[in-house]
Amino acid sequence: MALDKSTIVRPVLRKETVPVETLGGEIILRQLTLSEMLKLGNARHSQDDEIAQVLAWCAIDEQGLPLLSLDEWQAWGASCLAESLQLYEVVIKLTGLEKKTTPTG
Repeated sequence: MALDKSTIVRPVLRKETVPVETLGGEIILRQLTLSEMLKLGNARHSQDDEIAQVLAWCAIDEQGLPLLSLDEWQAWGASCLAESLQLYEVVIKLTGLEKKTTPTG
């Protein structure tokens, strides 16, 4: 029997709440969408902004809106590199991507 809109189970992006002491509390991280994964895949030759870009897309508030801009994540990451890498790895795990070396490693 063919599915119709009323019988399809709607996909929901996986999320995880993570404590980030240097930001003063917990943040919500979500998995990457298909288009975001494809954008990252197409930009593999230039990984300079990958971590900050992933955080700009996937660190969200309770309404699902971006928590900080790309420039703000760049500035925060400059002084909190270890935490940036940890948050990036959470997003990669939520997305189901294989374990890989981070862009800086």
